[in-house]
Formats: sequence, structure tokens, C-alpha cells
Amino acid sequence: MVPFTLVIIFVLLYLAFRRFDEALLIMVTVPFALIGGFWLLWLLGYNMSIATAVGFIALSGVAAEFGVVMLLYLKQALEKKQALGEPMSVATVKETMMEGAVLRVRPIAMTVAVILAGLVPIMWSTGTGAG
Repeated sequence: MVPFTLVIIFVLLYLAFRRFDEALLIMVTVPFALIGGFWLLWLLGYNMSIATAVGFIALSGVAAEFGVVMLLYLKQALEKKQALGEPMSVATVKETMMEGAVLRVRPIAMTVAVILAGLVPIMWSTGTGAG
């Protein structure tokens, strides 16, 4: 189910951006998120189950969402610099990427905090229905 979900996410990204390279750039972030999820499962001694598979599907979506939002803000910052007529040197592009990324750090951190606040109690629960 997870590979099928990744294909669907890629197709939706391609349809949204109409560029293969941008969709691929966002999809590169998803395996890193999934690897981190598998490491956490291993560290906590949890088994793979239907509940964890659903969690991995959600993790893929959140990782892709963060990638989309970050890419949009970085492109917007770059277009703003180009509209000002500044020459695009390596230093200018680095500065622009830092500006665009800094705008998204707090919202992404808040989103992660809310997700963790909602899911940590589920992760440590015991009894019927617990992972």
C-alpha cells in the first residue's frame, strides 16, 4: 500500500507543478522521513502492523506537504529577488534560499509539535487497540 501511495503523491505533485524535477525534488524528502519512522519503530521495539502502515502513509503525506510548502516559499523568494533585478550569483541564491527557508521554520516547527502532541499519547498507550 505504501508504494502505491507514493506513486499517487508523485502524480499529484506533477499535476500541481507541471514540472518533473520539482515533483522529484519533493519526493526525495519522503524516503528520509520513512527511514526515520522505521528507525523509531526499531528503537521502541514496535512491530509493523496495520496501524503503523497507516501511520507511514500519513507520514509520507506530511513529508510531501512540508516539501511543497518549502519549495513554494523558496521559489517565491527567488522570484522576488529576480523582480528586483539583482544578478543571480551563487551568493545571491544562497542568501535568497536562507530568507525563504527562515520564513517557514516556525510554521513547520509548530505543525510538527501539534502532530507530536496528538500522536505521542497514542504511541505510548496500552490495551485494546494499542499498536
